Amino acid sequence: MIKTQFETHSNEDGEVKIIIDNLCFSSVLKITSKENTSKGNCYHINDRQFCYVICGQVKLLKRPVGSKEKPQEYIINSGESFIINSLEEYVILFLKKTIMDCYCRLPRDEESYEEDTVKLNFNLLEI
Repeated sequence: MIKTQFETHSNEDGEVKIIIDNLCFSSVLKITSKENTSKGNCYHINDRQFCYVICGQVKLLKRPVGSKEKPQEYIINSGESFIINSLEEYVILFLKKTIMDCYCRLPRDEESYEEDTVKLNFNLLEI
């Protein structure tokens, strides 16, 4: 799911934009990435991630684990968000220098991350 519109409340003091609602998470990541680099090329067994692009632009490719179909492709711009569900193969290609927050359901200490992450033995960008 790609989200481009958010419920917003504003008054003379400023604005509140509801980016996440009803999503439990145990870790928050701030990802800063250079243009034309990628992250992911894996899937998570149990984790689910909500990502919000603060500035920049990314291309997300994802598909169900084990699928032989071409991955779905999405372009996500500044101020937009996306979700990566468990058991979805994915790769994120940073089309511009990007700053992104990623809210994860599971802890992201190294041991927890490695237990839940399966790296792909092929490049999802090349399918």
